[in-house]
Amino acid sequence: MMNLSQLFSPPLAVMTTIDYVMVVAYVLGITALGAMFMRGQKSTSDYFVAGKSLGWLPVGISVMATNFSASSLIGSPGYVVSHDIIFITRSVCFLFAIPLSVWLFLRFYHRLDVTSVYEYIGRRFDTRMRFISSGIFLLLRGSWMATAQYATGLALTQVLGLELWVCVLIVGGLVTVYSALGGIKAVIWTDVVQAVLLLGAMLLTIGVCIARVPEGVTGIFGLADDGGKLRAVDFSWSFFQPTTQSMLVGATFGILASYGVDQVIVQRYFTTKDYRTLVRSAYAGMWATLPIILLTFAIGICIYSYYTAFPDRLPAGLIGDQWFPTFIVRELPVGITGLIIAGLLAATMSSADSGVNSLTTVFIVDIYRPWRQWRGRDKTAATAAAELRELRLARWLSFGFGGFATVGAMFVGNIGTVMEITNKLNGVIGGVLLGIFLAAVLSRRANAPGVLLGALVGTAVIIYTSFFSPIYFMWFGVIGCLTTLFATLLASRCFAPPAHHQITGLTVIGQSQLGDVPSDR
Repeated sequence: MMNLSQLFSPPLAVMTTIDYVMVVAYVLGITALGAMFMRGQKSTSDYFVAGKSLGWLPVGISVMATNFSASSLIGSPGYVVSHDIIFITRSVCFLFAIPLSVWLFLRFYHRLDVTSVYEYIGRRFDTRMRFISSGIFLLLRGSWMATAQYATGLALTQVLGLELWVCVLIVGGLVTVYSALGGIKAVIWTDVVQAVLLLGAMLLTIGVCIARVPEGVTGIFGLADDGGKLRAVDFSWSFFQPTTQSMLVGATFGILASYGVDQVIVQRYFTTKDYRTLVRSAYAGMWATLPIILLTFAIGICIYSYYTAFPDRLPAGLIGDQWFPTFIVRELPVGITGLIIAGLLAATMSSADSGVNSLTTVFIVDIYRPWRQWRGRDKTAATAAAELRELRLARWLSFGFGGFATVGAMFVGNIGTVMEITNKLNGVIGGVLLGIFLAAVLSRRANAPGVLLGALVGTAVIIYTSFFSPIYFMWFGVIGCLTTLFATLLASRCFAPPAHHQITGLTVIGQSQLGDVPSDR
């Protein structure tokens, strides 16, 4: 097993002064923009859901940006170089998984007017399951943030010429500052800026390859085809190799988990003005994500063809994940390199800032507030002074979660490669939580003791599958979800049915009995 600290060694290159200036200007500008949104915040509603005042376009773009990190921007081209474009078939799943997530989950959240998705779990089951599901989220999303920052830090060490811990501190520190000060509105609007920068960086990379490879686009696709890089489908059956079936099934479950039950994504939908805007933002995010996915694989095709056409320009001994960083620092014109590195930073910052804000939201809404209610300290919760105290606490927690992820990023590389860590975490956070939520919305018989046992069984199975079996990682979320779901349904039969108030309007059948979701709150 090769660690990513080995992938980017020895150093590839060091940028010019102009490139450094561009990167510094970007990080200072994006931090200042995020901090600007601190003004006018008077409550945690402003901080967590932007007062439910945002339109569909910025929310949709933010959803897209959140799903892309440095591991995506480096990993997808690297996979094409090492293998082929079979992963591109995952994009098809968005066309039906996003509408399904709206119907299964988002309309429930809107009707219940929740701030955290785990509020729904508390109403459907009990406070215990709310604590457990939110606790799983806090632990695993914190680890995911550390992994994203670690991936960026590794790449930046080679192009900035700095130590890993310095790069991690730069990324983590800046993200933490503007996320803690500006709240969700800062996160969303900085995501919009970062998405534009990311798109520009990707297009520039492709443009340079087209301009330099003989015969342009025709030459690029000819070289890629000769190298077997254009294989997009494989209908053979295997649970141990990447196939079209594993891509389609695994991606469907992954999208449902991300866009339906993951607070990092769903919290953006809570900032919209009404249900119609929520739905439009979900579809906007879908249509914004699809071309970005295609572009990441196009970069892989272009870079492979470029270095096939000019093999003497590629240092010997590099593997797939190294080709894109090498291309950035060796082949791009002065100034453009800085822009691409800024795009690399944007990819991770747009994911990490989302994590900081969502972790804080879940802690306040699902742990702190219920604890105060249990202690009998919620009598003044509606006063302006109490709102300001909670807002200050939210900011300090954001600093704390951001700092935790930054420190963790310096050590996370000891437990495997970024690809392995990310998919093992997603198998647990996505699969098990999706199984819990599907049991909640689909079954009127599922109850709190049953879902608790189901979650324990699902977690045990997916941990074993992820760490001790040769099953391909695209099946992790599927296995975690279905194991949790069916174990919950079986275990629930051993306990009393849920109370009437726990299913009325809280399942697919119960929700349909209430009529259409109102277009206004």
